[in-house]
Amino acid sequence: MYKGTYCLILHNRGCRASVGSLGEVSFPRGWYVYVGSAQGPGGLSRVKRHMQVASRKNISPRWHIDYLLLHPDVSLSAVACAESRDRQTECAIASVLGGNPVKGFGASDCRCRSHLFYFDSNPEKSVISAFLSLELSVTIKTINNSYVECKNMTVLGISGSMRKDGNTAILVKAILERCEMAGLGTEFISLAGKKINPCLGCEKCKEKDWCVVQNDDWGEIMHKVLDAEVLVIGSPTYYFDVCGHLKNFIDRSYSLYHQRKLAGRKAVAVAVCANKGGARTIETLEGFLNSHEFSYLGWVRGKGYLEGDIMKDARALKKAEEVGDKIVKLLKPHD
Repeated sequence: MYKGTYCLILHNRGCRASVGSLGEVSFPRGWYVYVGSAQGPGGLSRVKRHMQVASRKNISPRWHIDYLLLHPDVSLSAVACAESRDRQTECAIASVLGGNPVKGFGASDCRCRSHLFYFDSNPEKSVISAFLSLELSVTIKTINNSYVECKNMTVLGISGSMRKDGNTAILVKAILERCEMAGLGTEFISLAGKKINPCLGCEKCKEKDWCVVQNDDWGEIMHKVLDAEVLVIGSPTYYFDVCGHLKNFIDRSYSLYHQRKLAGRKAVAVAVCANKGGARTIETLEGFLNSHEFSYLGWVRGKGYLEGDIMKDARALKKAEEVGDKIVKLLKPHD
C-alpha cells in the first residue's frame, strides 16, 4: 500500500465539539484543513477511514480529527494526497500551508503548533500550493457535499421594522441588491407580520441548545440565519434603540450562545432614525453580533421618518452600496 501525506478539506457551519484530550473546542464557521500522515502498514488507506467517519458510519473516534468529522455541522469537502515515505513531510506541509492554527489539534506527537488550520474561504488552492512547494505530486478528490459549494453561499437580510416596505427594509435591500448584481444568492425577511415571542428567561435552552418557546416564527427565521454566510440585520430607532420586535428576536438567540452556533459568520448592522438615536441602535446590534462572534463587516446608518424618506439620504445609500461591494469581494475574491 502506498504511503504518504494527505490533507482533509472541511467546511464547518460553526460548532463546539469535545475533542479528546483537548476538551471542549469552539470551531467558528468557515473552512479547515487537517494535515495527516499515512506511514503505517495501511498507508493511504487511512484516508478511506476518515471518509467513513465523515459519512457518520459506526466508527468510534480515535484521533482528534475524528471528533470533528463526526460533528453534524462539519462536512468533508475534498481530500488531497501525495506519495511520500518521509515522516517529516506532514510537518513540512503544516509549516507552509498558511491559515490560522487550532492550537494543539492533531499535533500531540510532534513539535508543530497544530495540524488543523482555519481559512475564511475555500483553501484548496493553498493546499495544492503547499504540496507543490515541496515538489510533491498531489491528487485532489472532491467529495459531493452540496451545501459547501460557493453557489449556495447566501446573504440574508432581516428588517426588524413593523413597516414591511419601510425605510429599514429599503436600506437593507440596497445592500442585498448590490450582492445580487454580482451573482450572490440573497434572501430578504421582514419581521412585519411575524410572530416573535419574547425570551422567558427559563434557561432551558442550556439543555436543548435551542429556544424552547414554540408556535411562532422565530425558529424558521433563525434556521435561515444559520444557513447564511452573511447576515445584514436592520432596525428602526425607537427611543434611542432597536425596536421591540427585533429585540425579542435577538434575546431568543441566547439559546444559540451556549454552543456558539452563530460564531464565524459575517454581519452588517443597519439602523434608521428620524432624527437622533441611530448610533445607539447600531451599538445594540453590534453587541448582539459581537456576543455571537460574528465577523463584523461594518454598519450603515440613515435618516427617514415617513415611508420612503430614506431614498433622500444619498450618503446612506452610497454607504449601502459600498458595504454590498465589500461583501461581494469577501465571498467572490477571485472575480
